[in-house]
Amino acid sequence: MRRLIRNFVCEKLVLLYIDEASHFSNRFYGAHAQNQKGMAINMSLTGENKTPLDPKTIPKYKNQLSKPDVFAHAAYDGYRDKQITHYDVDISRFKQQILPFPLPKTTVFGYGGLVIDEESKKVVYRRSTPGPTFEVKCGEHIKVKWLNRLRCPHPFAVDPTIHWANPNDMPIQPPKPWPPFPEGFEKAQYPVPTVTHVHGGMNPPEYDGHPDAWFTANKKYGKFYKTDSYPMSTT
Repeated sequence: MRRLIRNFVCEKLVLLYIDEASHFSNRFYGAHAQNQKGMAINMSLTGENKTPLDPKTIPKYKNQLSKPDVFAHAAYDGYRDKQITHYDVDISRFKQQILPFPLPKTTVFGYGGLVIDEESKKVVYRRSTPGPTFEVKCGEHIKVKWLNRLRCPHPFAVDPTIHWANPNDMPIQPPKPWPPFPEGFEKAQYPVPTVTHVHGGMNPPEYDGHPDAWFTANKKYGKFYKTDSYPMSTT
């Protein structure tokens, strides 16, 4: 599912949404790569809890639809261009309350950074999935630095026999017998490549989430990678 992009013409405000189908540049057994960003991970798939969760025990229609946080711009001395608003956004693994309380939190991949707290109006660091939004004025130029902090194996089984990011240059047909998951193919499970696509902005193609522009936490890069800092603008 992707959230709709709202364009408030009268207020000259555009909300830029991180694509909930943002590419993780991997392929998975029984799952499409573009559906993996921020997806709640059943703990029974990760090996952390081998007891499957009975879906009949999950109460329905309990969680309120929450309003996404809004990113606050980063204020670092190293940024000299005063015409561009800069943001730092990291991608990491954490736990979030996806299922209704008191069911346990779910392990997720998501986005984090400085956000404006809705109640206090203070700037705080927060992680969430779906990620926060960028609130910018029409015609404003911004630059986002994406920080891959996924220093853990992927929780789903990665299939190395089809085209994928392949950061460790594995052979497309690994020697058999193939290992079961978990643990799966060690060189396929880690590191986790990421590349992000944002909706609502006018971005040059090379900064729009090309599937081969991925990068990892341990500094491996896809063949079309140029930078982890993406310039964007709005109409």
